[in-house]
Amino acid sequence: MFGGVYIYCDDLFIATVHDDTLYFKANASTAADFIARGLPAFSYPKEGGTATLQYYQAPPEVFTDPAAMNLWAGRALLAARQDAASKSRQTERPVQNKEAGASMQRYVAFLRGVSPMNCKMPELKRCFESAGFADVKTLLSSGNVAFSTSPAIVPTLERAAEEAMEKQLGKVFQTIVRPSSFLRLLLEMAPFGEFDLPANAKPVITFLRKPCDRQLELPIQQEQAAILKLEHTEVFSAYVPNERGPVFMSLLEKTFGKEITTRTLETVRKCSIA
Repeated sequence: MFGGVYIYCDDLFIATVHDDTLYFKANASTAADFIARGLPAFSYPKEGGTATLQYYQAPPEVFTDPAAMNLWAGRALLAARQDAASKSRQTERPVQNKEAGASMQRYVAFLRGVSPMNCKMPELKRCFESAGFADVKTLLSSGNVAFSTSPAIVPTLERAAEEAMEKQLGKVFQTIVRPSSFLRLLLEMAPFGEFDLPANAKPVITFLRKPCDRQLELPIQQEQAAILKLEHTEVFSAYVPNERGPVFMSLLEKTFGKEITTRTLETVRKCSIA
């Protein structure tokens, strides 16, 4: 599911496509409609068993009847609105644009090639603020920037960040943006749970700027590094550290090119709640 198609309406996650199957958002008040039709919930294997999410397979008539699609999509939107209204956790509350009073969404920008040696984090923070982003936070001094802005498509945000860097810093670090809600869902799905990794292996997630259009035979292995799974624009890999350094990075670039950026699973976890 991780890198599949995610469908939003009014900044709410209402449906997803996984393995060519459409699933609609449901909750305690709407799940019965799906269950009564014998439509299964989305589930995935995780350590110790199987986890099930409140997303149910769409009935077949939605693909041939626009009215049916409107009906079931409307129910999904209703469920998402009800759940959003009931959540009280700080990470789930929308940020408000103080000037316009508009709801804003949280995003994370992953910049390629940033280190304390080539970019100072206070300057990077000011750069993102100059692009009009709010509540900007840099994390771990390695090119991770959390920010809030009005909902927009990812390429628009990437372009705005890179243009601000060019203007403010005189250089550009390739930027890949993901919604924070997407990152939290990705982590909830335990993306490495299906793999039997060595105890000393480090799981990493690579974000692609655009989907890979090549058919790959996975896993791809090199020494103690392995590309395990590709899901749309996310790649899941693992490596065992050794004296030769980050062999997995050359493996990833050889496979996917340089329009990518990679983070450890723990870094993604920290960024998702920033």
